[in-house]
Amino acid sequence: MKKAIAVFSGGLDCTVAASVYAKDYEIHAITFNYGQKGFDQELKASREISEKMGFKHYVIDLDWLAEISTSSLNTSEDIPEVDFNDLDDAEKSAQTASSVWVPARNTVFTSIAASYADFSRQFKRVFRKFQ
Repeated sequence: MKKAIAVFSGGLDCTVAASVYAKDYEIHAITFNYGQKGFDQELKASREISEKMGFKHYVIDLDWLAEISTSSLNTSEDIPEVDFNDLDDAEKSAQTASSVWVPARNTVFTSIAASYADFSRQFKRVFRKFQ
């Protein structure tokens, strides 16, 4: 069976996407810990879903990403709360987005996932310790 990688927080979007591809691919789900406040919830959800769906699940710690970030996602700053009416407020949306921005987070995640895909035989030894 062909293999696919899912950057996997255990949230709705990644779960639906991975489950669609799971019909034709062996899913390797990667959950990243970059010091985000919701990591414990993400880990619990991603592990449970991976187990139920038969995905191989890996956790990768990225402590350095938290060290360079000033995001409210991984600092003591409160995460802004937004309600439905705020969605049309460009200033509030920009302020909220700025508060939760983690520099190059998705680029880092994608690069690591691509490295795993490209060099999976070499990385198997490294990733086993995270299972």
